[in-house]
Amino acid sequence: MNNFPELCVHQMLIPPEGMNLSGSISAKIFGEIKGRVFLKAPLQYDLHIEKMAAGTLIKGSVKTKINCICDRCLQPFEQEISSDEVCHFIENTTDDIIDLTNDIREDTLLCIPQTALCSTDCKGICPQCGKNQNNEKCKCTNREENNQLSNLGAKLMNELSKNNGEE
Repeated sequence: MNNFPELCVHQMLIPPEGMNLSGSISAKIFGEIKGRVFLKAPLQYDLHIEKMAAGTLIKGSVKTKINCICDRCLQPFEQEISSDEVCHFIENTTDDIIDLTNDIREDTLLCIPQTALCSTDCKGICPQCGKNQNNEKCKCTNREENNQLSNLGAKLMNELSKNNGEE
């Protein structure tokens, strides 16, 4: 057991038609997450719990707000994450209490995006001077010449047309 009784359910209290469990719980259930994501807002959950012959079915949704660091411009921003697809089946056990904390924690962690962007059109930082391109345009020149991948598309098309001509 852990210290978060809001996410614990006594099996004997679940009526035949099931029960709803809604509320919020401190972001402390996430512990420390190292990196660019910081969970600070309470986690909100809305669950339906139903007793089945072989166990207990839990379905519902979770949501919270996270503070992130943009992967392109390195600026902090806030983003809401949510999932309407929470679904767990817990087999019958001899325990009277079902602790949902770890399951709900994992569902929420899976909602965190792999790439955190402050906006879809974020321009990022200049690789030469380090200025945030969203705030100001830098005066760096020869950016295309210094970028080793800038001509990759043209070279690839050239190679493809050569190969097509030989066949």
